[in-house]
Amino acid sequence: PQVSRARALFGRLMQFSSAFLAPYFARGAVLTHGDEGPYWGHNAIVRVKAFAASCGLPVLSGKPPAGGHILSHDYVEAALLARAGWKVMVDPDLGGSFEEGPENLVEYAKRDRRWCQGNLQHRRLVMAPGLKFWSRFTFVQGIMAYMASPLWLLLMAAGIVAGAMPDRGARGSEDGLWILTAAVAAALLVAKFVILLRSSLTDRNAGFGGIVKAALSVLAEIFLSTLLAPILLCFQSKAVIQILLGLDGGWPATKRSEGRIDLGDAFAASWWIVVTAGVVLAITLSVAPALVPWLLPVALPALIAPLLITATSLTGAEGAEPWLFLTPTEVDPPLVMIDQQRILASWTTDETVLVGEGAVAGADYVRA
Repeated sequence: PQVSRARALFGRLMQFSSAFLAPYFARGAVLTHGDEGPYWGHNAIVRVKAFAASCGLPVLSGKPPAGGHILSHDYVEAALLARAGWKVMVDPDLGGSFEEGPENLVEYAKRDRRWCQGNLQHRRLVMAPGLKFWSRFTFVQGIMAYMASPLWLLLMAAGIVAGAMPDRGARGSEDGLWILTAAVAAALLVAKFVILLRSSLTDRNAGFGGIVKAALSVLAEIFLSTLLAPILLCFQSKAVIQILLGLDGGWPATKRSEGRIDLGDAFAASWWIVVTAGVVLAITLSVAPALVPWLLPVALPALIAPLLITATSLTGAEGAEPWLFLTPTEVDPPLVMIDQQRILASWTTDETVLVGEGAVAGADYVRA
């Protein structure tokens, strides 16, 4: 599924990532999972008889968040289909599936909280009898997608403590942390640059505004995602802690059309991130000052979290063509999106619109 119709900077960042980078992740998943893959419930084609016979979901014992109804149900249904002998395959080249995503980081964090609770429920299903290996791996992968955040925070805390130890000194801890950070950065960045290189050797970049715009968009994506990563890390760590403490987040609706967040609301949602970053930075300055340069790339974005949340929720000028983060659905909108736009426009007027007719006129309307 590709994110579409994003207007705010944060939403457009997610939209570009899903269009430019995510297909390669999907291809990697296909190579590993084969016939035991996952699926996303809102863009799956299933055999009704197979689904009805195989996918009766259990209600987990105990109260939410660990028990109750399974929230991330599609991954479990995929595992049950595979267990029953059906093939569950991801087609990374099949297009035509679109969704609108959260337009700001706060709404994204609210949706992520629900996904976190659903994925952590899977720890009770990993050892369910009869599941295929890659189904179990998908559960573990989904759990670690969220557990990685608090584990990374614990790693930073351990580095600060080690740096303060008189028998070890900060130098050894500092070197180890820099090496680890460089290795993680290389693993993330090399993949993005290889994708950009491959796209530049074909005509794929045409759908992203050309080679220059695609390259600048990738660089901007790396810069913004690096700035926002510590804030997301804090939100995810908070979600994991809440769930492990037994606090149920329920299934709140995602406000996909919510865009700009003023500075006051942004501060109300992230003040605790600012305070935590300030306290950690002060402690590090006092006990292990040599580690401060290593900590600053994480601490500084956290200290200005409200500003970043507000800035990335802003939209461009009404009617202006976006320059960065262009995607193929904007360069050449598919007919299904044109028809949807015409229908939505008709709801605000007294005109009757016939679906499927006048697609060319609809395209002109959208671009105008």
